[in-house]
Amino acid sequence: MRRLHIDRSRKCFNPDCKTIFSPINPHANCCCEICRNRLNYLYRKAVKYSIPKENLTLKYIYAVLHCFLDQRKTDVSEHELVEAGVDFFELFKVGKIGQDGKPNRFIVGNIELRIIENKKFKIVKL
Repeated sequence: MRRLHIDRSRKCFNPDCKTIFSPINPHANCCCEICRNRLNYLYRKAVKYSIPKENLTLKYIYAVLHCFLDQRKTDVSEHELVEAGVDFFELFKVGKIGQDGKPNRFIVGNIELRIIENKKFKIVKL
């Protein structure tokens, strides 16, 4: 009988890492214990700033924005945010309406994402 080879390789969930790895456990999200601890730290921090435990997408967005701040990268493009895994549909649910009637800033926990110009954003810690 032939065995099928299943390729389980995936990208590490830690926003600082993003390494492609092949997990031993099919439920693994991170490539190593250090990355798993960092991701759990960011999730705990997100819950501290009143992001619901059930909302994994919003917690992950917080983790990505926090990692950009840790890297001292405050000016980012839409492409960089999408590449990092930010879900804009979830962000529009928490957006603040500007004078033009469109959302111009998004507050996730204690981090604000401001729209500077078309497809350019500024990350600010509140």
